[in-house]
Amino acid sequence: MTPREDFLTRLMGLAKVCNFALDKTIVAIYEKALAPFDLSKVSRSIEHIIVNRKTRDPFPSVKEIIEIMSPQLNDDNEAVEAGSRIVQAVSRFGYSNPGDAHNFIGDLGWRIVERFGGWGSICQSMTPDNTSFMLSQFVKLGKAQIQRAKIGLDGVAPVIPISNQKRESDLLPAGKIFPQIEFNPEDEPPRGA
Repeated sequence: MTPREDFLTRLMGLAKVCNFALDKTIVAIYEKALAPFDLSKVSRSIEHIIVNRKTRDPFPSVKEIIEIMSPQLNDDNEAVEAGSRIVQAVSRFGYSNPGDAHNFIGDLGWRIVERFGGWGSICQSMTPDNTSFMLSQFVKLGKAQIQRAKIGLDGVAPVIPISNQKRESDLLPAGKIFPQIEFNPEDEPPRGA
């Protein structure tokens, strides 16, 4: 069986498993979109989908097949890895080995360490009771650092956005829109009336 025949056989098998109506047009679209890849790898990816799919999973998109062949790291994964390395480095290297900890943690993780007050601060503040909380904070900060780096704001201090709304004092200058109202106790109505 040729790699193309194997690919087509598995694609049709996957369609049957998914109760998906696979016609010649869809086959041609999938074949053309997956042509840049080695068809034997594509076939193995389809086999992986067949073996690991749940009963109600839909027929996979071309993108899903490609992601199985070539998994990509995303920002969330990188932030979790950096945060986990910080937690691991605290017990592995301790307070007195910041250089080794930095090498182990990497640049993203070390940026997080710096934002939390430095290596000594993290080592002193992390306890078994707050490790999961600190890890979640490391991950959140890691995601923010990745996003800032992607848009060219790496190392740049955040700024407060300029508001489109004018201040109330700019809109309502005293005495111009509302005249000053003087209080005269004689103008007050009698109490109980």
